[in-house]
Amino acid sequence: MKRREFILLIGGAATAWPLAVRAQGINRPRVGYLFTSEKAEGQGLWEACRQGLRELGYKEGENIILEPRWTEGHQEQLPSLVKELLGLNVAVLVTAATPASLAAKAATNTTPIVFVAVADPVSVGPVASLARPGSNVTGLSLLTSDLSGKRLELLREIVHNISRVAILMNPDNPSNTIFLEQTQLAAQKLGIALDASNARSPMMLKKPSQLLRPSTLTLLSCSTILCCGATGSKSYRLLQRKGFRPCMATVTSLMPVV
Repeated sequence: MKRREFILLIGGAATAWPLAVRAQGINRPRVGYLFTSEKAEGQGLWEACRQGLRELGYKEGENIILEPRWTEGHQEQLPSLVKELLGLNVAVLVTAATPASLAAKAATNTTPIVFVAVADPVSVGPVASLARPGSNVTGLSLLTSDLSGKRLELLREIVHNISRVAILMNPDNPSNTIFLEQTQLAAQKLGIALDASNARSPMMLKKPSQLLRPSTLTLLSCSTILCCGATGSKSYRLLQRKGFRPCMATVTSLMPVV
């Protein structure tokens, strides 16, 4: 996913409904952002969005108003945050990750929604098809589920005698269920055993023995909470100190820099 493609999509959505905005007497369109991560973790993406909009001529506070909201790791707050943003009469609602996108779609069929980082938007529900999203929803898809088999192949190239892989996933993200299913199919073909565990926050990794067996050879994570920015890096370092050998994450920024 290229940053500029994402910004162009948002900028296009912000200007695609000018008549509705003008009819409300709004000179500065208000754009709502909904993040499922903690603010500190998603700060890089948020700053990239703001910078990209500035490059396209949108000046915050002058010709556009930005309204970011963060769940701070509490996804049960998504419905109330969506309601709050819709109450502000936003012209566009930008949602990051699957849970936020589904919460937004469930709340409105009129306000334009632009999602980002949804692994399989057709299967989990935000859009009818990739070619024709339909309704008021569009966005950018990730190929994380389609690459499940390739990740295991790469792990086997890195660790030649690999026989067992542990997977940490956040069960609150429906995309991770698809990820797990595809990974299981690939593992059967490759003769690799999987140990799948659920973890909703990095706090659960303080006692990793309750989640994973130390004998597990490698770790593959698809959790959008555990492996996001600095928190993800800290989680991997903690597991390394506990005797696990993390090898791969779904996004490069999730791994610690060594």
